[in-house]
Amino acid sequence: MNTFQEQLRRLGAGRKMLEWAVAHDDVRHAWRECPRGDWLLWLALKLGVENRVIVFAACECVRLALPFTTNEEPRTAIILAEQYASGDRAVTLDEVMFAAQDSKKAGLRAGCHAAFDAANADFAAMHAAMAAAPGSLADGAAVAAVVAVAEAAADHATHRIDAESAKIEMYAACANVVRNRIAEATIQVRWRQFFDNVETAQA
Repeated sequence: MNTFQEQLRRLGAGRKMLEWAVAHDDVRHAWRECPRGDWLLWLALKLGVENRVIVFAACECVRLALPFTTNEEPRTAIILAEQYASGDRAVTLDEVMFAAQDSKKAGLRAGCHAAFDAANADFAAMHAAMAAAPGSLADGAAVAAVVAVAEAAADHATHRIDAESAKIEMYAACANVVRNRIAEATIQVRWRQFFDNVETAQA
């Protein structure tokens, strides 16, 4: 296990991410090359990137899946989450959470009709909206949103081989969204700060 993998392990990275990281020796290179938006958002969350930035990135990823659903609830959830994250005082957190639940209900209805691409798009919006909440409620929600976006793309594909390709392509598209929203320099600074603090605490 290289140094970068060990650092990711200390952050709590999963097996697949650690296996991918074997070819990378620092966070700068990994951030540029990472093929999955959910991994990038996970890392940003671990490093304490501002929550409103996380919400905007998650919502933009979910917009990639909105063509898979005709339901209005996920669109409403995304709009409200973005407005709340922008500091719009006309939108309350309760409204965002209610919209998230409405999107979940829309996803359940779509799933009952075997419209799994629509269901996952609806669930993605639910997760992105939930990411706007402070504290433990938001933990992992943005990451789950990107996973649901990729699953929606896979479900929309016609054949199994196409589905896997669609999932990979959507993860990559989301990775580009996250990189556009969160500067590489921000990640590098927070990475150094995090591990400097760890080393100080252990001294």
